[in-house]
Amino acid sequence: MDVGFGRDLQGQREARGVALEAIARGTKVSLQYLRALEAERPSDLPGGVFNRGIVRSYCQFVGLEEAVWLKRFASSELGESSEPDWAAFAESVKRNRLAARQRASRGWLGVALMVMGLAALGWAVWHFAVGPRVRWQRPAADSAHAMVRPAETGVGNIGLSRSERLSQAYLRG
Repeated sequence: MDVGFGRDLQGQREARGVALEAIARGTKVSLQYLRALEAERPSDLPGGVFNRGIVRSYCQFVGLEEAVWLKRFASSELGESSEPDWAAFAESVKRNRLAARQRASRGWLGVALMVMGLAALGWAVWHFAVGPRVRWQRPAADSAHAMVRPAETGVGNIGLSRSERLSQAYLRG
């Protein structure tokens, strides 16, 4: 591990004649964090991806090669973090959300299958139990299609159904 990372940064800054306060104003990074970076005090830095952002901003402002310094930072004591890796955390969240969506879509599939099953059951009950009774019942006679009674026409049993003819024969009889 490169223990002198912060001291090397400070040396590069001073060699270019840039004040630490100017970096703080130009990058909007707290002076406290910049001092902790140069003094190599990782406990005073915010941690995680913020530390890399501070190093990147520092290098851009001073005019240092970012990729080289970020690589050195990662291999230094300051770059070693006891905090969780945020990229791994974000990937884990993404996987969990996808799994939750898949479970939810399977739930809707179950609801759709239940509705279709109930519809099929309703059709079967209608078709085999209720339907035959309704289909074989005689429609009620309304005024437009009323059957003409023999007493009204004076003609015997014309236009009557068999059961009506039988009932009239019984009544006469």
